[in-house]
Amino acid sequence: MDKMEEKVLCIKRDDLPKEWLMCKGYIPDINICYFDNFTPWLIQRSVCENDPQFQQLIPYCIIERDKKILVYERKATEKRLHGLLSCGIGGHISEEDYSEDKKISDIILYSLKRELLEEILYKGNSHPHFQGLINEETSPVGKVHLGLVYVLDVHDITPQEELFMARWMDIDEIYSQIETFELWSQLALKLI
Repeated sequence: MDKMEEKVLCIKRDDLPKEWLMCKGYIPDINICYFDNFTPWLIQRSVCENDPQFQQLIPYCIIERDKKILVYERKATEKRLHGLLSCGIGGHISEEDYSEDKKISDIILYSLKRELLEEILYKGNSHPHFQGLINEETSPVGKVHLGLVYVLDVHDITPQEELFMARWMDIDEIYSQIETFELWSQLALKLI
């Protein structure tokens, strides 16, 4: 199936707290269980990618190891981000992730773990920890997506093909070239 034809989990922009919408950037100190109060919508991605009345929920995880962060170059799967560096792994919550009998917070975590297993093979009993939100409306991507930032501390991983030119960088090295990173990575780093 074409990715634009799949249904993805969204929430209505009007349901979001006004203070979240007023904050353009990153929002710390939020409990992920707050999302259990929202009505979920499964909408065809080709529709919601261009409809700012809906916010697509995007789990976005930073991978840490020994005080270094996994960084990779974006490939053409998302044309609007191609060529930029990223420190976030994640993606849309698909219809296959969704279950009416589960809380939205559990669906978000399930989807994130699925994405992580697709992008990296990691060892250990680490679990992603929620850090906060990304709400930026300056880019076409940001206007229709709400980032749910997590951190996963790992001991050993094997990046898969999608993580083009993956490498470990310390935070000082990242900030020395921060302008080469996608906006979401720049904002997510402020939450850790």
